[in-house]
Amino acid sequence: MLPSLRVRQYSISSTPLWNAEVVTLTIDILNTPALSGVGQHIGVASNYLGNLKEGDRISCAVRTSNARFHPPEDTKIPMVLIAAGTGIAPFRGFIQERAAQLVCGRKVGPTVVYYGWRSQDDNLYFDELDQWSKLGAVKLRIVFSRQTVSEKRYVQDLLWEDRDEIKNLYCNGARFYTCGSARKVGASVKTCFVKIIQDVKQCDEEEASKILEEISQDRYSVDVFT
Repeated sequence: MLPSLRVRQYSISSTPLWNAEVVTLTIDILNTPALSGVGQHIGVASNYLGNLKEGDRISCAVRTSNARFHPPEDTKIPMVLIAAGTGIAPFRGFIQERAAQLVCGRKVGPTVVYYGWRSQDDNLYFDELDQWSKLGAVKLRIVFSRQTVSEKRYVQDLLWEDRDEIKNLYCNGARFYTCGSARKVGASVKTCFVKIIQDVKQCDEEEASKILEEISQDRYSVDVFT
């Protein structure tokens, strides 16, 4: 007999301030050529959810997320959000919430999102992000890894280019968040932050890594998946 499938977990990509009775999910439906070269690799859960019709019912549960992986209670604290692909899911909710607070007249700190995707055609939520950017709720830093054949660029490349701004945001109390693939986004962004700390502090990699560990206690939160 086949073993039971493990539980699939997805981040909620909306805020109750938008609609207290609705939650949204952001799911990449997996349907790619199999590594064996024969047939397709089809994601069981993502295709099941993708084929649901309006009115269908599913069995699910809501779990409390990492206590630190939430927007700051103080809306004036800056946020730096780093994601690739469907890793944008929780940050859509973060930005949606800040936009709603801004519309209601609350003071909100700057939010910068570093968002990587394959190409312009694959960019999730671009219209919403653009609207929130024009509202003043977020600053967009978007990069496409496969837009051109000659050059591949990723979110960590933008972070390094903006290292002076990253330093200023940190000095102004910003909270930093990363969401996406553990192997690709999580590891690469961590390496970039260590490099930025080395540049700012003029220290070696070991010392910079220790500083990042200290920052991770309260100001840098990561939610990555395999």
